[in-house]
Amino acid sequence: PPLHEIKKPDQFIPIKGTATLYTFEDGKMDNTDFEIGKTYCVKKGVWHYLCVSEDALIAVVENTDLLPQDTERCELECLMQK
Repeated sequence: PPLHEIKKPDQFIPIKGTATLYTFEDGKMDNTDFEIGKTYCVKKGVWHYLCVSEDALIAVVENTDLLPQDTERCELECLMQK
């Protein structure tokens, strides 16, 4: 699955189910297991991927002026080559 990089910050708020946020920044991969009701922020320009359970419900908060050209997608292999 592709990772996403958004030129604006993203916020995720888990409502139910389970989810893990994977981030890739400065050559380092990290992961965070979500807690229900807690807000998680991804800084602009950070590559990320969200893995969720089948019953997960996640609120995603983005800027209203987000455009398709503000998002880039890439497979993990291409990030490892950068």
